[in-house]
Amino acid sequence: MKILIIGAGYWGRKIINVLKNFKKVKKIYIYDPYEKNKYGDKTTLIKNFENKKNIKFAFIASPLKHHLYYLKKLKKLNVPIFVEKPTVNRGEIKKEMKLLKSLRVFTGYVYLYKKFIKQIRKIIVKEKSKPLFINFERKNLGPVRNDTSVLYDLASHDLSILNYLLNVKKIDNLKVLKNRFFNFSKNDDIFHILMKINDQTLVNINVTWFNAIKERKITIFFKHIIIHYDEMTNIITEKKITKNFYKREIYNVDHIKIKEKNYTSK
Repeated sequence: MKILIIGAGYWGRKIINVLKNFKKVKKIYIYDPYEKNKYGDKTTLIKNFENKKNIKFAFIASPLKHHLYYLKKLKKLNVPIFVEKPTVNRGEIKKEMKLLKSLRVFTGYVYLYKKFIKQIRKIIVKEKSKPLFINFERKNLGPVRNDTSVLYDLASHDLSILNYLLNVKKIDNLKVLKNRFFNFSKNDDIFHILMKINDQTLVNINVTWFNAIKERKITIFFKHIIIHYDEMTNIITEKKITKNFYKREIYNVDHIKIKEKNYTSK
């Protein structure tokens, strides 16, 4: 199997290293006008990809401003295309919708294929009732992107997860607080998003490139259960709230009786 990857920067290198581990991948063609490094077995740097034959899949990991240009070029190859998110600039979506629909494009919302997300979905389905509140925390210290905002870089993951878990059909009371703290960042680098979905679940999403530590957390509140996932420890915690909690006049955290169950998502 022959693979084409366009762009050998931060994400391009990661994709190359993963592809090299697949036995079925015999050749990886790397196209990057600024790249001169060699990547070892299976890889070949090329100066032109439009005439390459027998390409099975293509990957685009170039800067966002070049995505649309390469998508148009790859249309001639008629192959499935993986594009690092976001697929195209916001202003290009409506204009190029016809092109995008004509291509077999997959955008990098990789969390939908992780075991822990599938496990959380199983718990939600088993619970039967809908969540009261969901909180997402996705924070880290860089890398800062100048070609898009933290909304499209980080919050897009949480929005895709939310839709996968609860099949979002309606959004109300959407409120967004955003800011750009540093001059070297051309886009907003912190977003707080609050909304109500499907007439019943309140959702809070917090993302930023400027946080002292890396955080990846999802907390889902039901009436009698709390589900918490911390990606840094890779543990899902399921907490069952006992009936005694709701009988108290003062709901102090010290008075919550919880049955706790931990299991890794591996």
